Amino acid sequence: MWLHHHSKTKFGGGGERRCREMEDSRVGDPRRVPRASTFVRTPRTDPDLRTHVRIVATKKKHQNKAVLDPWTIVHFAAGMAAGLVSIPRAHSLGLAVGYECLEQWLERRKLGQEIFDAAGPENLSNATMDVVVFAAGHHLGTLWNESD
Repeated sequence: MWLHHHSKTKFGGGGERRCREMEDSRVGDPRRVPRASTFVRTPRTDPDLRTHVRIVATKKKHQNKAVLDPWTIVHFAAGMAAGLVSIPRAHSLGLAVGYECLEQWLERRKLGQEIFDAAGPENLSNATMDVVVFAAGHHLGTLWNESD
C-alpha cells in the first residue's frame, strides 16, 4: 500500500493520507483486472443492457426490440406518400422525427402501450431505422415525380 506523508497542510495538522489510486502496487500491470463497481450494472446483472441486437423481428414479442419490424414497412410507405404528394423533405423529416419522439414518450406510459399494443418503448436502433426508411421512401416518391 502506498502512503504519502504530508507535514503541515492548510487543513491543519500533519499526518498520512492514503492515495487510493496507488493502493495496489500493480496499477500499471496489464494483467490487473479492474473490479466492477457495485453501482454499475453490467450485462450480466441487468438483462436490459445486453449488447445483443435482433435485426429482424420474427415474432410479435420482438416488435420494438429489433431494428426491422412490420412497422418499418408502414414508415417507408408514409415516406413515399409524403414524397409523392411533394411535401418538402425538411418538413416531412421533421414530422417523422417528431412522431418518433412522441411515440417514445407515449410508449413509456400505460395509455401509449395500449394504443401501440406494445410492452414498452422501441429501442433506439428501431426508431432510427424508422426515420431512415421514411427518408428513403420520401426520396423514392420524389424521384417518381421527377421521372417524366
